[in-house]
Amino acid sequence: MYFQLKKKTSELNKACEKHYQLEQELAFHKIDSKFDSLGRGPEHSLDEVRNTEIKHLEVCNVNNWKLPL
Repeated sequence: MYFQLKKKTSELNKACEKHYQLEQELAFHKIDSKFDSLGRGPEHSLDEVRNTEIKHLEVCNVNNWKLPL
C-alpha cells in the first residue's frame, strides 16, 4: 500500500510539473502575441490558444486523476 501511494504521489508530482510548464508556455505565448500584435494582426485567437492548452491538460491524466482546469 505504501509503495502504491508513493508511486501515485510521484506520478501526480510529474503531472503537476507538466501542468506548470504548460501554464508557463501559455503565459509566454500570450506575452509574445501581445508584442506581435503591435506590428501586425494576430495569427491565432486567444480562444484557439486556450483550447489547445486545455487539450494538453486533459491528456495529463494520472490513473484517472484529472488536474483541475
